[in-house]
Amino acid sequence: MESSLTKFNKRYIILLIFRLLRLVANYAVRSPFFRDIPEIGYEFSKGRLHSRKRVLYRTMMYGLLLECYSDIMRIRPRSGSKQVLFLMVEIIKSLDDFIDENASFSGLTTNRDYLNKYLELYSSAPNIMDFLKSSFEKHYDDYIILLENSREDACFENAQRVMEVDSVWLSYTMEIVALFNGHSLSPEARDDFYKLGLIGKFADDMYDLPSDLRTNQVNLLHSLIRQNTAEKDCLYEAAKESKRLDVEWWLAHCPITIQKYFAFIDSYYSQIGSSKIKLACDLVILRALAGQQYEFMQQQKDPFWVEA
Repeated sequence: MESSLTKFNKRYIILLIFRLLRLVANYAVRSPFFRDIPEIGYEFSKGRLHSRKRVLYRTMMYGLLLECYSDIMRIRPRSGSKQVLFLMVEIIKSLDDFIDENASFSGLTTNRDYLNKYLELYSSAPNIMDFLKSSFEKHYDDYIILLENSREDACFENAQRVMEVDSVWLSYTMEIVALFNGHSLSPEARDDFYKLGLIGKFADDMYDLPSDLRTNQVNLLHSLIRQNTAEKDCLYEAAKESKRLDVEWWLAHCPITIQKYFAFIDSYYSQIGSSKIKLACDLVILRALAGQQYEFMQQQKDPFWVEA
């Protein structure tokens, strides 16, 4: 199978963008995800997304997830599925904020209550909220232990174990969408969504590396590059110079690490059966390959110099 590092040439990217533009037209213009839900008193804060690029990216991703579900189940999602998906993602984001940034637990409970209220409008609350509760209880304690181990020993294997637990939440989110529609995902569909979650985590950690270095967050790519002293030092120098960490930079300066990193991504990708889910993978990979700039000079300290 062709590696994602070589597959994303200019022609492929242009074709991919044209395929994704339809999602923008449908979900950003006709039926947006990011809006108030007055029937449950939910008010969306427009300032949270910070940029149009982030709105477009999340719009395309949320739209693709619904299309993946529709393609796999061979049905059109019922009215309200879009809001259920959105509110579930809000719960996961508030859980991440609580764990990673010591945010208030009230954000998580508030978003949980919004989801419960919305499900009550469709008489779907009890079984779905029970599923959400049992899923949380099944993984939370193990996840916290793994996360603490990874913070104490920032090796790639520890970071990978954290990622493997973290990625189950996408498959659980789509299971909740299925339950809302009166169905259950097949084991094959559940596994495809889980593989998408794995690839999404790898891609997000590549894109988020500059910000994760600033804040000392557990990051897969940072954990992997620590195995190669020369490439690690090259990364830190690029950070000091506020370089843009896109795929061209990685291939030119840290080829060993980035090729190892994408071997994991390509392995997961090859195991996915759904062409729609592969398209969603392409979107998250494309964002990672574009990269972002490290705004080192805005920081008053250099947190990532301290090695475990």
